[in-house]
Amino acid sequence: MVTDASTPGIVDYLKEGGRVLHLVSETRGAFQTEGTWFLRGTVWAPPNPSNILERVPGQLLQDLQLFELGGEAVLRGETLWDQVEPLLMFVETHDLRRVRPNFLLFACNVGRGKLVVSCLRHQEGREENYAGFWLARELLHFLWLGPPPVFSWKEETIAALRSSLYADILKVEGPWRFRKDPEKVGLKEGWEREAFDDDTWNSLSGGSREESEIWYGYDGWGWYRKTLKVPRSWKGQRVHIIFESVDDLYELYVNGEKAGGYGSLDRSESSYQQRTWVDLSEKLHFGRDNVLAVRVYDWVGAGGLNGKVWMTTGPVEKKWDLLRR
Repeated sequence: MVTDASTPGIVDYLKEGGRVLHLVSETRGAFQTEGTWFLRGTVWAPPNPSNILERVPGQLLQDLQLFELGGEAVLRGETLWDQVEPLLMFVETHDLRRVRPNFLLFACNVGRGKLVVSCLRHQEGREENYAGFWLARELLHFLWLGPPPVFSWKEETIAALRSSLYADILKVEGPWRFRKDPEKVGLKEGWEREAFDDDTWNSLSGGSREESEIWYGYDGWGWYRKTLKVPRSWKGQRVHIIFESVDDLYELYVNGEKAGGYGSLDRSESSYQQRTWVDLSEKLHFGRDNVLAVRVYDWVGAGGLNGKVWMTTGPVEKKWDLLRR
């Protein structure tokens, strides 16, 4: 089977002995790739191949990588490192305390089945990218006739994959209501309250150029407010809100109640470029509107909600967040 996205049926098929070639794509359910700067390390392939590399030139694999200087081209390998057989990797070493493995092509056993995942270029079709088409065919040959991989997925990894597949996602997108709070009067005046009138506040999208311009010239507190409806069907499930990056720390209020946050004013902890999450299960109104208020503090440079925000009923830790949403 060739696929560009995982489904519960495919996981069951693998567990029962199926063979699957997963070509990473931008489709929801595909293995999630991340960007990297390719001057931070080097490409690596096993020196004594006993598998696909006996049939495929290593130089061809390198030429089919999705990079110039960088790009959304690698699958972070910390979680799967001891559970897969790497066929092609990008080993990141620059300015790190320990080597970071990034997979470009790997094989593994999943239950009684065999899985090969490729982050290389296959998508353009036979005429435009014959090398990628030929490589996909060779990977299928390896799936059926090659030796079984040495490494297998752990049951907890399979469980995390299933959890991701069944999870509901609500992206928190679009503009927020925003206001600076240099005098720190927001809490005194109830800016977190559900019924507070924010109609006179500015409209501001997280991660926008306008947001960067506002925070570059300002250090201190600022507030973001948004109203959104959470599905009634989520009631009874564990629901988290995830912030990919808040610069530099934040407090979250839901319907007027403080729900959590991350960061410290002494600068010992920052939520900048760090995934953090808050459990909202006991704070939400299911099936109707909810008011989110995020109190953000920035101590240098740009600031604000400069990363993606979403709610989920699935895994929240980055190491278990394996699939594209």
